Amino acid sequence: MDLSNTTHDANVQKMYEGIHLLEINEIDQSYQCFQDLLQQGYESPVIYYYLSKIQAQRNHFEESIGFINKAIEINSSTPEFYLAKSIINMNMGSLNESLHNAKLALSLNPEFTDAQTQINTLNQLLNPLANIAQEINALNNLALNLQGQNKHSEAENLFSKVLELDSGNFIALYSLGMSNIHQNDPIDAIRYFEQLQAKFPNHELVLFALGTCYKNIGQYKKALEYYDLNITLNPTYSNSYHNKAAIQQQLNQHKDALLTLIQAASAVPDDYQSLEGQGILLSQYKEYAKAAEVFKNLYDRNPSYPYVQGNLLNARLHNCDWSDFEQLTLEITKGIHDGLPVTNPLTLMTFCTKADTTLSCARNFGLHKYPPSSITLYNGESYNHVKKKIAFISGDFREHPVGYLLIGVMESFDKDLYEITGIFTGTPDKSIIWQRYCCAFDNFLNCATKTDLEIAQVIRSLEIDYLIDLSGYTADTRLSVLSYRPAPVQMTYLGFPGTLGLPYVDYVIGDRFTIPESLFKSYSEKPLQLNFNYLPRDTSVTPSEKAYTRNDFSLPNEGFVFCCFNHLYKITPTIFKLWMRLLHEIEGSVLWLMQQSNPESKENILRTASKLGIDPSRIVFTNRLPDIRDHLKRFSLADLFLDTFPYNGHTTCSDALFSGLPVVTLYDETFASRVCYSLLNGLGLEILASKSEEEYFAKAKFLSTNSKELKDIKNKLSSTLGINLWPIDAKEYSSSLASLIVSQS
Repeated sequence: MDLSNTTHDANVQKMYEGIHLLEINEIDQSYQCFQDLLQQGYESPVIYYYLSKIQAQRNHFEESIGFINKAIEINSSTPEFYLAKSIINMNMGSLNESLHNAKLALSLNPEFTDAQTQINTLNQLLNPLANIAQEINALNNLALNLQGQNKHSEAENLFSKVLELDSGNFIALYSLGMSNIHQNDPIDAIRYFEQLQAKFPNHELVLFALGTCYKNIGQYKKALEYYDLNITLNPTYSNSYHNKAAIQQQLNQHKDALLTLIQAASAVPDDYQSLEGQGILLSQYKEYAKAAEVFKNLYDRNPSYPYVQGNLLNARLHNCDWSDFEQLTLEITKGIHDGLPVTNPLTLMTFCTKADTTLSCARNFGLHKYPPSSITLYNGESYNHVKKKIAFISGDFREHPVGYLLIGVMESFDKDLYEITGIFTGTPDKSIIWQRYCCAFDNFLNCATKTDLEIAQVIRSLEIDYLIDLSGYTADTRLSVLSYRPAPVQMTYLGFPGTLGLPYVDYVIGDRFTIPESLFKSYSEKPLQLNFNYLPRDTSVTPSEKAYTRNDFSLPNEGFVFCCFNHLYKITPTIFKLWMRLLHEIEGSVLWLMQQSNPESKENILRTASKLGIDPSRIVFTNRLPDIRDHLKRFSLADLFLDTFPYNGHTTCSDALFSGLPVVTLYDETFASRVCYSLLNGLGLEILASKSEEEYFAKAKFLSTNSKELKDIKNKLSSTLGINLWPIDAKEYSSSLASLIVSQS
């Protein structure tokens, strides 16, 4: 019998017995079993491993480390031994040594997941700041993602957790400030940005943000201080120049604003926004020649810059400079149908004849400049007012074509049926018309200094049933007020002749001539048709009794006088050529135009006439008259009014007809080209409306060479006006308009 084998088997059996005793938590017996084996001279790395494990459980780490070292001496290639030693090291506080042994275990078995877990744990213990930074980074990333989805409340909660870990965290404080700006709470935003400034006193983002917050609450002096400091520290920070210039314009410091934008363009040669701002500012103050130069410079340097083509064309049209007119208009039309931001809808009216193009342009422009707000103020509440509340919002309740046309209607609303509110967003001019508006409404609110959201909140607090915008895409519009949906029904009317392309404007008011059913598809709003021509008129203002003669306005005593008092920017090269053909064929005739404040427009008109073979002396310019009654009176000195196309005269054509002067017009699909057509139909003179350029020319020529037919038309016009002054009076108009408005829901 081989006694050595028998002894080995017995020792192995006893070792397994020790392991089993440990598994059933008989620690003391297990320990004794392993010790007996050692005393009998039987050594195994497994025995030392389990003895180490037992002593570790007893918290006898010094002995435990000795046993595991013995195991490693016998067998240095077992990863479990090094992991065990790592755990003992960790319990003894030797974290670096523990990490070393865990890495040895993983090197022996790269798939040893327990070793990797131990390494991760040790890294966290050894690098607590790195761990916190990782957590902060994860929270910030998640919060920024939520903020990008306009989930501001959820994002703010996460940013607040970041600040609990790091009270001065830039990303969290800055993002909380921006979140408050987005939610129109600049006061709280300032609190966060001021905390940042205390830690980062010269950080350009922080200085700019503070300037913007103070700008938004009207503290312009403080805002300018932050912008100036930012510019001093970083002369290339363009946005500070832009906002500084905007404040200077708000404070009527227009020259300073222009100088600021020039400084910006000088400091940052590629600051195209500053070039655009210069051009817009020059245009606003009728320096169209200079504005055109700026826009041409911008166009040459960056032809894809938003709206540069439209701005260039607009400046040139106001200057009667038709350079590259065909090329620019083709480029703009193509850009519109490609979905590009190439022009505003008002400029488009001067040359576009197709309704689908105007809709595409309005949608492109509107959703870019006046997108729907994430804040909705009206959410389906029921008002049930006894008297329906109708509000009109405009900056033109003053000496302005819209103010002039609408005042009689506003004064004639039935106050027993309706409560009428005027929301004025312009600058009071203290004129008679402005004073009349102050008295015409049940409530007249001067909201010029309020933000768009503040105005919308006022409208919602008043529980307005119907909100009517009178500006559209014209100057000083406050369309963004409607983006907050402050009223259940929102409409556009009168001030802008066309669709707005905005999802929060429900209806557009016109008539069957300006918006025939065949063109309904070209309006984003639902068209509403008045039963008469949509353009109202205040018939209380009539021509004066002055006995004007042609000599008073440098007109020839003899000869046919063609007249057009429309704004000169509405004149296109095509229509001007037709006019020059008329002058060429009607001997002794003259064209009577309204002088604009920029002399270049007159010079360009006369120069073009000369190129077309017409003596410039046959074009006579007149200045505006301070009294509207005198202006109406002088129409009697002309023989025939020639309308512009495709942007008709609206108020001006109404003035001419009201004064007894026939108007020849040309119309196509667009609202702006059909207003005079509507007026003529209302007066029974639709014969004066033309569908083609040649028909327009032929009618004008016929009337200028057939005095009897012209006299008959004048007599018919005089007879119509003699009955009621106008086809519909203000009271009937206001009644029909109100009924049309409140019939919608």
